[in-house]
Amino acid sequence: MKTFGVSLMLLVVLGATTATGRDERQVTAREVVADVQKQVGVEWDKDTVDTFKAGDPDTPVKGIAVTMMATMDVLERASAKGLNFVITHEPTFYAHLDTPEGLPENDPVWAEKRVFIQKHGMVVWRFHDHWHKRRPDGIEAGMVRALVKKVVFSSGALDSQKFSKLGWGCVKTGNGPS
Repeated sequence: MKTFGVSLMLLVVLGATTATGRDERQVTAREVVADVQKQVGVEWDKDTVDTFKAGDPDTPVKGIAVTMMATMDVLERASAKGLNFVITHEPTFYAHLDTPEGLPENDPVWAEKRVFIQKHGMVVWRFHDHWHKRRPDGIEAGMVRALVKKVVFSSGALDSQKFSKLGWGCVKTGNGPS
């Protein structure tokens, strides 16, 4: 699939270690999430879908894959690059709460994904609600940044000298929070 560049942004954490005196150990997925929770800039809600979805949170992190959706393709590509911690925005298991409604636990598609994650020592964490709580909304801000910098200016669609001083931002539609 040629959508790799679009569907999976890689943030490689090389040699992620924590110094404790003379001992050095790798940072765990749980510790990465704790740092994200401290730095995200919004109060952390207890009632949220932003939780670990698969794998052992105490797994040492070799590398991090950040994606919009942890599809099998994304999981396979991340694993092939040695990235064992996947931070996904959308559900991993086909429904908002990551519990597929109406699917038996032995559903072959659901089972294949769970087995792959376990077999490759991966951890999946969802980062959705709190990213949307940020102001500006994290997804909207990222989309604007990507469109303006990568699509509009780098493609030559607009003269970057002429338009780079313009303000670019998100304009929320509807009655939701802005």
